[in-house]
Parts: sequence; C-alpha cells; structure tokens
Amino acid sequence: QKAFFDKFITIRKKLIDSLDIDSPDSHHLPIRFLLALEREIHIFLSLVGGSSAYTVIKGALNVYGNPSSQVYLMKESSNSMTALLQHLAVLIRGFGRLGREKDLELLNEVKNNEDGFLALGNDARHEALIRRILGWVDAAKNNITNRNSKATSQREPE
Repeated sequence: QKAFFDKFITIRKKLIDSLDIDSPDSHHLPIRFLLALEREIHIFLSLVGGSSAYTVIKGALNVYGNPSSQVYLMKESSNSMTALLQHLAVLIRGFGRLGREKDLELLNEVKNNEDGFLALGNDARHEALIRRILGWVDAAKNNITNRNSKATSQREPE
C-alpha cells in the first residue's frame, strides 16, 4: 500500500512541476500523460472502494473542486484546462460512489464554485463543459443519498 501511494504522490508532484514550467522540455513528462495516469488511479480507487480510496478521492476533490486551487493557476494550466476540468468530472463521479452523507457539503461547495470555474475560460465550449461537469454533482449527491437510504433501511428491523 505504501509503495502504491508513493507512486501516486510522485505522479502528483510531477504534474505540479509540469504545470509550473515556462516551456515544456524533455525533462518533464507531458501534462496530459500525467493527468491520464492520475485519472486512471482515481477511477481504479473509485471502483475498488474502501477507506483509503475514499480519503484519496475526497482529497483530490478538495483540490480539483476549487477553482482557486494551485492546479488551475499555474503557468501551463490554461493550456490544459479542458483536461483538468475533465479530471474534475471523474472525481465527482467517483465521489458519488464513495462519498458519505456528511460529504454532501463538499459537493455543494464544488457546485457553488461555478462562477470561479467559468472565470477560468472565456468561450462557449468552456461554459458548456462547466455546466456539464457541475451537472454530475447532483447525480453524485443522489447516489450518496440513495446508497445511505438503502443502508439505513437494511439495518432497520421490519
């Protein structure tokens, strides 16, 4: 488990390094490649579940769900905005699988950041992407609420 998380942390550090350079060079891995690696890890963890997966996905949602986060404000972020935002959609959907009822507030915060996300771009495609991504928030909240309702009804004696 430690080796897995060390690799995950290395990917995140390399992503931040790549987003923060003035011009791409051969010493940095491509941003799209690093985002794809991180996204695949998040998808895998969302499917596997468990407390470690929950912690990782929630932490990533705290980062990618905030338009003021470092990942959106770095030198190369604007050139990778679509990929970064698509990653947010994956996290929202994954969190719908893992989140708990107490986490609904985090999803509300992401949705309330709509204006901040819209400010990260300036065209109709960007706006449509934001609206589509934030539409997943309601689906994730419904998944969490429905799963909690089923768990509660299964515990109650008839």
